[in-house]
Amino acid sequence: MRSGTRRLRCPSSCSDWNRRPACRWSTAAGGRTELTAAGRLLAEHGGRVGDVLADAARELQALTGQASGPVTIGVPGPAITYFATTTLRFLAESHPAITPRLVETDREDGLRALRLGEFDVLVIEDDSAAPTPLPPGATAQVMLRDEYRLVLPDGWETPGSPAELTGRPWIGAPGGSPRDLAFQRLAAAHGIAPSVQHVAAYRFAVYSMLAARLGPAILPAHAAAQITHGGITALPVPGDYLVRSLRRSGAGAPVPAAEAAADALPSALLCTAEYPASRGLTAGEPRVYKLIDPSV
Repeated sequence: MRSGTRRLRCPSSCSDWNRRPACRWSTAAGGRTELTAAGRLLAEHGGRVGDVLADAARELQALTGQASGPVTIGVPGPAITYFATTTLRFLAESHPAITPRLVETDREDGLRALRLGEFDVLVIEDDSAAPTPLPPGATAQVMLRDEYRLVLPDGWETPGSPAELTGRPWIGAPGGSPRDLAFQRLAAAHGIAPSVQHVAAYRFAVYSMLAARLGPAILPAHAAAQITHGGITALPVPGDYLVRSLRRSGAGAPVPAAEAAADALPSALLCTAEYPASRGLTAGEPRVYKLIDPSV
């Protein structure tokens, strides 16, 4: 090596690019790590190995009648307490060889993790008028479709039209969320301009703000039916609220375990949604459907 010449070190896991030529540090590419021909060959074999493992998992399931292996499920915060933990109990009973892992996530981080293969199944809350596009290599299932309801704090007179609520405080939602999209449609249709808009990400926060009489709010019907302070109006809110499960289906995905988890999710959702109906908190049985995904 010439005096003053620096040996280039790969910034990835390999310690010396001369001995492990799977990747190289390219100054011509602006300092990016690139795969060499050897690295591309290894990546191709890795893809084949993933396919073989997925095929083996399918054959094992066919032989034993049960899926097995690890599966990671990403869920939004409210789903943790609402139905996701019930999903793990269902999986333990029907597929004891599966090792499920539950991770709380928001929609953006969850979609990124699904694309990178960190999640096998992802649950997202969505809006029927603006459904989230599916990532490449993913399939989706609509687990629940629900109407929106306009709810008022105790002591507020029910207006004849939503337009009468302009100039008053509101309980809003984070921008781009299903509840926010529903409010934006309602506001555009009736010229509603809140004097102040509080922001609550989860329905439990909405319940607390309603109890404090901070303003009206929009909730999915199943969530509105469980408020303890406030009342549900009959005023129509355009659009529908969705709960969707997205599943990785590409090479390397633990297909049988992911399929079992995706099947357990709507069963757990239905079981949990039936609870308030059995206690008389909702007017009728919950509507949980297996529907055609709107983003396909």
